Amino acid sequence: MYESLLKNTAEYQKISASLAAPGPAALFGLPPAGRALLYAALQKDLGRVLCIVTPGEAEATHFADDLKALGLTAAVFPPRDFMLRPVEGAGREYEYRRLSVLGALAGGRLNAVCVPAEALLQYTVPRDEFLRNTLTLKPGMVYNREALVERLFSAGYVRRSQVDGPGQFSVRGDIVDIYAPDMRQPARIEYWDDEIDSLASFDLLTQRRDGALEKIYLSPAREVLFGSTADTAEALRAAQKKARGKHRTALEKAMEADLSQLDSGLMPEAMDKYYGLRYPAPATLLDHLDSPLFVLDEVGGIRDAQKATEFRRSEELTGLLEEGVLCPGLDVLYQTMDDLVIAAQKQSTLLCENFLRGMNEFQLKALINAEAFAAPNWGGDMASLREDLDPLIAQEYAVTLFAGTPKGAAALTRDLADKGYAVSMSRDVRPAKGLVQVLPGHLTAGCTFPFARMAVISSRRHGLDEASAEAKKRKKNKNALSSLSDIKPGDYVVHQSHGIGMYAGIQRLEVQGAIKDYLKIQYSGSDVLYVPVTQLDLLSRYTAPGDEEKVKLAKLGGTEWQRTRAKVKKATEEMAQELIELYARRRQAQGYAFPPDGDWQNDFETRFEYDETDDQLHATAEIKQDMEKPYPMDR
Repeated sequence: MYESLLKNTAEYQKISASLAAPGPAALFGLPPAGRALLYAALQKDLGRVLCIVTPGEAEATHFADDLKALGLTAAVFPPRDFMLRPVEGAGREYEYRRLSVLGALAGGRLNAVCVPAEALLQYTVPRDEFLRNTLTLKPGMVYNREALVERLFSAGYVRRSQVDGPGQFSVRGDIVDIYAPDMRQPARIEYWDDEIDSLASFDLLTQRRDGALEKIYLSPAREVLFGSTADTAEALRAAQKKARGKHRTALEKAMEADLSQLDSGLMPEAMDKYYGLRYPAPATLLDHLDSPLFVLDEVGGIRDAQKATEFRRSEELTGLLEEGVLCPGLDVLYQTMDDLVIAAQKQSTLLCENFLRGMNEFQLKALINAEAFAAPNWGGDMASLREDLDPLIAQEYAVTLFAGTPKGAAALTRDLADKGYAVSMSRDVRPAKGLVQVLPGHLTAGCTFPFARMAVISSRRHGLDEASAEAKKRKKNKNALSSLSDIKPGDYVVHQSHGIGMYAGIQRLEVQGAIKDYLKIQYSGSDVLYVPVTQLDLLSRYTAPGDEEKVKLAKLGGTEWQRTRAKVKKATEEMAQELIELYARRRQAQGYAFPPDGDWQNDFETRFEYDETDDQLHATAEIKQDMEKPYPMDR
C-alpha cells in the first residue's frame, strides 16, 4: 500500500526520472528508515538491482534487514582484510561472504546489495573470471570426477580428508563432498562411473546425508584465482622476467618463499598480493552489476569513513613495502574516493543525506527535497499504539504497520478490528484514507511521509534477527567464544586445530605493517600461539570436569591432539550405542498421553510477543508430539 502512495507523489516521480540517465541527483529530508522504504519502492518499480553504499557495515546490515522485510532479496557485501603474508590460523569468512554475494548476483538471486564504501572500493575477482570458474551440476549429468577435482583446484578450493568448512572438498571413492562459499550446507555427489548418480546436502557435524538436491551451483572459493600450482609458479616467474633493475630484485624477494611452496606442489595462502599481476584490468563489485540503481547513502559519512580507511591502508602498505613483503606492482588492491566519485557520474546515482550539505565533488543534475520524519518503534502495548494511530487516522493518513510474526500480525488485526479501525492484512489492498494495513515483519524504525499522506510503523524486534539465527544455526561449537569478556588470563581454552592451551591475555603485535591485537595462547613448554581477535570463534572454553590444576597442555605441531580427538570420537560412538539400547527399553514403558492444544493455548501462542527462532518452534512442536504419546517423554 505504501508503495502505491509514494509513487503518486511529485517527489517520487522526480527521483524516478533522475534515475533514467547516468549522473548523480541529490535527495534530502528522508531519515534512514524512510530511505529504505523509498529504495524498496524504486527497485520494485524500475526492476533494477539496488547497490546501496554506506559509511560502514552496521548501516549496510540495517538496510539489508529492512529491505528483506519489505520483500526484497538483499545481502551485505562486507570488506575484508587482504591476506598479504601467511598468518597462523587465518580465516576466510569475510572472503566467503563476498564470494557468496557475487554468486547470488551472477545467478540473478538478489534484488539489492548493501555495501560499505570500503568494501566497494576493494578489488575483487573480475566478472568474466568468476563466471568461467562457476559450475552447475545435476543428477544424471556426465562429468568426469578427475576433471571435477581439477576444476575445484582451479576455482580455489582446498582438498581435505573431510570437509569441515566452506571452500573445501574431499574425495572418498565414488563420493565427492563440496562446500561452496554460498551454500547453506555442504553437498555430497555420488558417482556411478562418470555419471552423477545423486546429489544431497549433508550435516557438517555428523557427516550424514540430509535431503536430496535437484542441482548444486559451485562458485569460486577465492577472489584471486591462478589455477594449478605449476601454472601459478609459471605466471610469477614470467612477471619476474618482465621486470628490470631494482623492481626485479624486489619482486624476487617478495616471491621467493611463495615460489618455493609452489615448486613443492603447495598453494600459498597469501596470494592476494599478486592481484595486480593476475588481473591487469582490476574489478570491483560494480563490475558485477548491470545498470544498477546506485545509491550513496550519507555521502558525508562515506567521505569521512573513506578518509580514515585510506590513511590506515597507506600506513599498512608503507610498512609492507619497506619490509619487502610487497613491492611496486604488488600493491594494487584498492580504489580511492576519487574513483567512487567517477563511478557516481557514470551510473544512475542517488546521493542521500538527512540534511542539505556540501557535495562539491559531484556534478549534480537535480536537487530533490522530500521531507519525512522518523517514527519510534511500537513496543507491543495496545494503548501506546492507539496513541500513535489515532492522530494519523484523524489526519486521514493511510498506515502500514509491521507487527512481527505472522501469527502476531493476525492477532493484532483482530484486536484493531475489535476497536473499530478499518484494517487489512492483504499486501495488495487498495490505499484508502484512515486504512491500517497490518503485515508481518520488522523494520529498523518507522517513518511518516506528510507529502504522501501515509505512515509506516514497525513493532520492536524481539529475539534473534535472521542473520543471527542463521549464524547460530551454522555454528559448529556451542562453547565457541563470542566475546573477550568470556575468558580471562589463566583460563584454559581449546583451539580447533591445536588443542588445549592457556589464555595469557591480549598482546599487540606488528603484522603486515600494522599494529593489531592478538590473543596469546600458551601451550606445553615454551610453545606460544597468537590468534587474531577477529578469529575468536576458533577458540572454545575448556569445559571438562575435574581438577583444572592437572590439565595437560597440548604441544604445538605434535600428534597428541589428533589422537585425543580420535579417542573421543570412538568413545562417543560407544556411548551412542548404549543410548540406543536404553531408549528402546524406555519405549516399552507406559505413560500419560496429554490431549492436543485447546483454544486457550492457541490464543496464548498467537499473542506471544517474542519472535521464536526456527529451532525453538521445532523443539516446541516435538515436545508437544511427545507429550501426546502414551509412553514417557524422554528429553
